[in-house]
Amino acid sequence: MFMAGIIDLLLTPRTEEEAVVINHTNELVVLDKIPYDGDLPLKEYDLSRNFVECLRTEVPAPRANTYVLNIVKVEATESRVTLSTNYSTMRSQFALRRWIPELSLDSPERALILQYVLPIGGTMIIESIDKKILIEERGQVEVPGKYMLAPAGGCETRNWKVFPEPFRSIKGEAWEETGLLPGDYSPIGLIGVARDVTDGFNPTLLYHTTIQLPLEEIIAKAESLAPEAGEHQRLMGVDVESSELLHFCTKNTPQMIGNGLGGIIAFGNYKYGESWVHDATRTLEKYGWEIKNNNRKFPA
Repeated sequence: MFMAGIIDLLLTPRTEEEAVVINHTNELVVLDKIPYDGDLPLKEYDLSRNFVECLRTEVPAPRANTYVLNIVKVEATESRVTLSTNYSTMRSQFALRRWIPELSLDSPERALILQYVLPIGGTMIIESIDKKILIEERGQVEVPGKYMLAPAGGCETRNWKVFPEPFRSIKGEAWEETGLLPGDYSPIGLIGVARDVTDGFNPTLLYHTTIQLPLEEIIAKAESLAPEAGEHQRLMGVDVESSELLHFCTKNTPQMIGNGLGGIIAFGNYKYGESWVHDATRTLEKYGWEIKNNNRKFPA
C-alpha cells in the first residue's frame, strides 16, 4: 500500500488561553553543523558532532539568529493543558526537515532527533458562519501546491528574553495571512497537537475559533488586507458536515500536509467526538495514512 504519511496526534478538550499552562526553561536544543555561540545554555541530547557533520544535505540559513519555541512535552486533562517548552532555532527547524529524510526509519539518531528537536508551529481552524473551515493551497514558500489549514506559522523570536507566547503568535499569523484581528473572531481554544513524522516533522499546535462572517467574505478580506496574502496560491473552504470533512481528506490525500490533516481530525473530534475520529482513522488507513492517537500526552 502507498504510504501517504504518519501523524502523531494529541487530541485535547477545547482549552482556552487561561487554562493553558506554559512551563518554560531557557535552554537551547540545536540541530546544526554550525556551533552555537550565543548565551543560552545548550540542552545536550547525545547526538554526536561526527554524525551531524556526515549528513549530506546543505541547510540554508533562514534568519540564523531566530529562536523557535520547542516542545519538551504536552500533557492534557479535561480542564487544563500543560505545555513544557525550551528553545530551538530556525536553522534547526530547517535542518530537521532536510536531514530526517536521509535517515532510515530504524535509525537511533532519527529517534533521538524526533524526541528532542520539536520546534513549534501553530494553525488556526477558522469556522465561518456558513459552516466552513478555511484551507489554503500553499504558494512558493514551503511545500508549494500542498493543502494546509490557514492561517499557520511559527512561535519565534529574535531575542530569547522576549518569550514568543503561542496564542499571541497564532493571532499574529491570522492578521498576516488573513487580515483578521482578534476582535473579528471568538476567543480561540487549543484542541490538539499534530506532527507529521514523514514530512515536515515539527509539531503544530491546533487552535479553533468561530467567526460571524461567511467564507466568501473571509477570503475577500485575506486577499485585500493580509500583508502576507502571497503565501497562498489559493484559499478555499471545506464544509464542516461530518462526511464532507472526511471526503475532502480522502479525495485530496496526495495534496494534504500531514499537520493539516491532523488539524482536521482534531476539529472533527471537537465537533463530533471519538466515534468520528475512530471512523476517520480507519478510513484514512485505506488511503495510506497512519494516525497515532496519543493519550493525553505528547510526544508519546
